[in-house]
Amino acid sequence: MPSQLMHSVENLILGIRYSRSFRIPDISGEIVDEILYGNNTPFGPDVFPNLNDYSDEKILHNKQTGNFIRINSDDLILRITVKNFDKDFTNLLEKQVPYVVNNVIMKFGIKNILRFGMVFRHKFSSSSVLEDLVKNFTTESIQNPNNVSLSFSKKLESSTANLSGIDDYVNTIHTFAKIESGMIAELDFQKYFIPPREDIRDAKIDTFINEARRYVVNNFHPLLRTYNEE
Repeated sequence: MPSQLMHSVENLILGIRYSRSFRIPDISGEIVDEILYGNNTPFGPDVFPNLNDYSDEKILHNKQTGNFIRINSDDLILRITVKNFDKDFTNLLEKQVPYVVNNVIMKFGIKNILRFGMVFRHKFSSSSVLEDLVKNFTTESIQNPNNVSLSFSKKLESSTANLSGIDDYVNTIHTFAKIESGMIAELDFQKYFIPPREDIRDAKIDTFINEARRYVVNNFHPLLRTYNEE
């Protein structure tokens, strides 16, 4: 059953970490062209009209939406702003990710996948729980703090960890921060591949993305019920 708290997700970030490849800066111009102008690309110049061109990294981005795709010798990171979660998540899973896998990772021979990461960033108008936490922790000596940040991680067993020769694992990072307009709550769902997967197709990124969403709904959102204002 879909979580009603998905309405509070303001952006999604997908990261692909691979073994360092020093040839990527040399071919990054070709990669940018493929992202912007390849056949059936979901990332045309209308999606990413701006480019930051550094010697070791290329960042395609949109100043209005905050969306970006960044690629360097170590990783590729895609950030999308969420307006309609179901629509944007489906677009990510069915169009954007397959294009990145087939037209960037596979086409340009990027191998040895070390880690996937998926961040679900939520925004709420109230930060009272963080303020109360500080108040209680300091036995009321500090009240109404200006800034609060809390982060903790939990290592989980991966569904592939029991396979022969596989020591994969999942790490989850929970982050909560008070901001001027309320509170940010992030869940970073990470899967580490041990040993690395030479072919990204063997890492099953679509399965990973769906696992990340299930974890958010079943494990992270129960912590956030207080902030569901609908």
